[in-house]
Amino acid sequence: MINSLTSLRFFAALWVVLFHARSEMEVPFLAYVNNGARGVDFFFILSGFVLWHVYGDRSFNRADYFWRRFARIYPLHLVMLLPFLMMNWDISGFVKSAALLHAFGTTDGLVLNGPSWTISAEMFAYAVFGLMAFWVTPLRLLIFTIVIVVVAHAAAVALGQDQFVHLTHEAGWLRILPLFCLGVFGRMLLPHLSGVIAAGLFVLGLVLLLVTGQITNVGYTIIPGFFLLIVGAAGLGAAKRFPLNWGPMVFLGEISYSIYLTHVFVMFIWLFHGPGAHLGWMALPGYLIVLVGFSTATYLFIEKPARHWLNAWFARKGAAPAQ
Repeated sequence: MINSLTSLRFFAALWVVLFHARSEMEVPFLAYVNNGARGVDFFFILSGFVLWHVYGDRSFNRADYFWRRFARIYPLHLVMLLPFLMMNWDISGFVKSAALLHAFGTTDGLVLNGPSWTISAEMFAYAVFGLMAFWVTPLRLLIFTIVIVVVAHAAAVALGQDQFVHLTHEAGWLRILPLFCLGVFGRMLLPHLSGVIAAGLFVLGLVLLLVTGQITNVGYTIIPGFFLLIVGAAGLGAAKRFPLNWGPMVFLGEISYSIYLTHVFVMFIWLFHGPGAHLGWMALPGYLIVLVGFSTATYLFIEKPARHWLNAWFARKGAAPAQ
């Protein structure tokens, strides 16, 4: 199950990458690429799904949980802030980004490593989950989700957006909560699905994304496609012939977090300090190759070892093991 979902992360990250590249390079399928910011919403749904899969409503050590979430996403985030700080001496933006406050309206816009506002939102959702996981039942989750959808939509309108999926630095913490809850619902639903139904949901989700993904400035209407795609892919997780379970695809999914956090930096270097500006239509494939290579390096030499070291250090301090 996890392998197929890991592979999907790569495509979501690639969608965001192409979205940010579209104004600098020739990008195909522009109608879809223009909606690449929706890849973030896919990640938010997937986060809720995976966390409920790993922790569910079972008992777990909260200190261990919070530390592991921190070790999972923070080290690379902090490392990637440093080159942006050197390029743009924004001390205030650095402090707020390092403190994971830049999805709470503390900045005037996206600062330094712009896409990293989602890390602030993710950590907030992780905290809410850690505090509420033992309390969650399907009915309570439904009530909470309805309330937070209404609140998030009203807040978005008050902030000048027509839908909460367009919130970023001003209130990204509200954007993630309804989508995160939807992911939890998806994982609760999974045990009741057969392999045939899962395959049908996956195909239906893919069709919905192909249809809604080309709608100009698409919002809420793309969410059902994400939901069905994630649940369907998870249900097909044991199918060896399912392409999303292939080793190379899974590896690309494993480095997707590095791809996401490094892609703006790599694009800047590639276009303004490398050959990208002179390659014409080849700038995009060259950029993607360099990005995958750079992200593989940051995954292998920063993200993964930092996570392992921090978790090992925490374990040596006598924390209870994860259950």
